[in-house]
Amino acid sequence: MQVPDPTKVSRRRIAGNATFLVVRSALSTLIGLFTSRVVLQVLGVEDYGLSAVVGSVLGVLSFLLGSLAGTCSRFITFEMGKGDAMAMKRLFSATLFIQLGLALLIVVFGETVGLWYLENRLNVAPDRMHAARWIYQLSVFGGALGVTQVPYSAVIMSYERMNVYAGFDILSMVLKLLVVYAITIVGGDKLISYSTMVFAVGVFMLILNRAYCIRRFAECRHLPKYHKETTRRIFGYCGFSILSSFCVVVCFSGTTFMINHYFGVVANAAVAIAATVHGITMLFGANIQAAFRPQIVKQYAAGNTPNVWGLACMSVKFTLLIMAVLVVPCIVEAPLVLGAWLGQVPPLSVEFLRCMLAAGWLTCISNQIDTVAYSHERIMRPTLYKCACFLANFCVIWLMFAIGAPAWVAYICNGAMYIVLSCATLSVIKRMMPQFRIRDFVTNVAMCLAVLAVSLVPVIIICTLMGSSFVRLALIAIVFAGAIIPLAWKYVLVNEERAGILTLISEKVPWLLAVYPFKLISR
Repeated sequence: MQVPDPTKVSRRRIAGNATFLVVRSALSTLIGLFTSRVVLQVLGVEDYGLSAVVGSVLGVLSFLLGSLAGTCSRFITFEMGKGDAMAMKRLFSATLFIQLGLALLIVVFGETVGLWYLENRLNVAPDRMHAARWIYQLSVFGGALGVTQVPYSAVIMSYERMNVYAGFDILSMVLKLLVVYAITIVGGDKLISYSTMVFAVGVFMLILNRAYCIRRFAECRHLPKYHKETTRRIFGYCGFSILSSFCVVVCFSGTTFMINHYFGVVANAAVAIAATVHGITMLFGANIQAAFRPQIVKQYAAGNTPNVWGLACMSVKFTLLIMAVLVVPCIVEAPLVLGAWLGQVPPLSVEFLRCMLAAGWLTCISNQIDTVAYSHERIMRPTLYKCACFLANFCVIWLMFAIGAPAWVAYICNGAMYIVLSCATLSVIKRMMPQFRIRDFVTNVAMCLAVLAVSLVPVIIICTLMGSSFVRLALIAIVFAGAIIPLAWKYVLVNEERAGILTLISEKVPWLLAVYPFKLISR
C-alpha cells in the first residue's frame, strides 16, 4: 500500500471524504429516525428506557472505544505523515496486542463490578430483570469484540478511505433496518429478540470489516505482538487518553444514572429519544471534522504547523455554519419534529432535545481543537484540563439535581463546560505552536456567532407571525439558510476557501455555477 505524500494538503480529498461521510449521515438520519420510532412503538416507553439505562452501565465502552480508536489512528496517521511504513506495521501489531488485553479486562470488569451494579443498584422492575441481564451480557461481549476491531478501523481512517467506512456503516444500518422489521413479526420477549439480533449484526459487520482490512492493507496481516518501545509510547499516550475518556464517562453516564435516580426510567426514555435525534444531527458535524482530522495529524507530523492551524480553523468554521443550518430549525420546531417522528412525545423530550442540540453545537469548537492538541505525543496537560472540566461538570449537575433543578439543566451545564474546555485547550495549543494567535481563532468563531445572530432575526419574525406547522418549519429552514450562507460567504470565509468551494462545485456540479445566485457569490 503506497503511503500518501505527507507534505501535501489534499483539499480535494478532504472534500471527497466529507461528501462520503455527509451522504452517510443523511442516510443515517432517515434510517435512524424510522427505526427509532418503530422500536419505541414495538418495545414501549418502559422497555425502551430499560434498554437505554442498562446499556449505560457499560457506557464506558463507547467512550473507551472512541479513545482507543483515536489513539491508534493518531499513531498510525502520524507515522504515515513521516512516511515510515515499517513503523506503521509495528504500531498495528502492538495496538492489536493491547486491544486483546483490554477486551479481556472489559469482560472481567463487566462480569464483576458491572454485574453487581446491575443486580443491586439499578432501578429496574423485578419482572424485567431477566431481560435486563440478557441485554447486559450482550453489551459486555459486544463491547469486548468491538475493542479488538479498533486497530482495523483506525487503519481505514488513517488511509482516509471514507468511502469504505461509509459503505460499511450504511450496510450496518440496512441490516439493523431488517432487524426492526423482524421484531415486529417475532413472538416472545421483543426486547430480548431485538438486542440479540442487533448483537448478531454487530458481529457480522466486525468480521466483514476485518476481512476487508486484511485483504487491502499490509499492516493488518500482522499478528498481535509485544513491542516494548512501541507499546511504551502507545501506553504513555493511551493512558492519558483513557483517563480523559473515563472522566467523560463519569460525567455523561453518571448523569444518566442520576436522572434515573431522581426522575425515573421514563425520564431515561425521554433522554434516549432526544439523544437519538441529537446524535443523528451531530453526525453531520462529526463527519465533516473526521474528513479534516487525518490531514491535520499528517501535517503536524511533517512539521507544517501553518497548515495544521489553517485546516483546524477551516474545519471549525465549516462545521459551525453547516451545523447551524441543521440545528436551528430543529431547536425552534422541536415539538413538531418529535411529534411527527413519534406520534406521542414522552414528557421532557422536547426540553432535552433543545438543550442537547445547543450544547452539541458548542462541541464542534472543542472537538477540532482537541485534534490539534492531541496531535502531539505529550498530552498530559490537555488531558488534565479535560478531566478537571468533566469532573467539575458532574459535580455541578449533581448539585443542581440535589437542590431540585429540572433534568434538562444537565445539558445546559454541558454546553457551558465545553466553552471552558475550549479556552483551556487553546492555551495548550499556544505552547505547542508559539506562532499560533488565539486572537485570530477567537475572531473566526466570533464572526460565525455574529453571522448566526443576524440570521436568526428573520427566524424570530417568522415565529412571531406564524403558528407551529410544517409550513413554518420549511420556511424557517429556507430563510435561515438563505440568510446565513451569503453572510458567511462574505464575512467568514477567506478567499482561498471561497476559491476551493467554487472549484469543487465546478468539478462536481458545473451547471450550478450558471444559476444566478452562484454568479453573484462567485464574484
